[in-house]
Amino acid sequence: MAIANGVELYQEEQKRIKAEIERKHGKTTEQLYAEREKRARDTTELRVPDRVPLSINADPANYTNIQRSAAYYDPLAWKRAVREVTVAFEPDMANAGLCRLTMNIRSKRRNF
Repeated sequence: MAIANGVELYQEEQKRIKAEIERKHGKTTEQLYAEREKRARDTTELRVPDRVPLSINADPANYTNIQRSAAYYDPLAWKRAVREVTVAFEPDMANAGLCRLTMNIRSKRRNF
């Protein structure tokens, strides 16, 4: 039950942060994603982008106060740390490791 409550809390946090991002930029997150995707695609296809895209592969453990072991043992905490880095730097491209963490959360939820 604790994991289910944690997932629900995380989803609520996601909604709040999404609203903050949309308010800050005056655009939906879908519009922002499309802009960033176009910027990255333009760069890889050797077209001139509207600005130089920012790509990061930051280690959340270096930027936040989380242990690297949280990626396995506390995936929600790790996702929060990754989200904190992503919101702070607003990259156009980033490491796609969150998919695996989401699968880890779902598999743990089935065990309860």
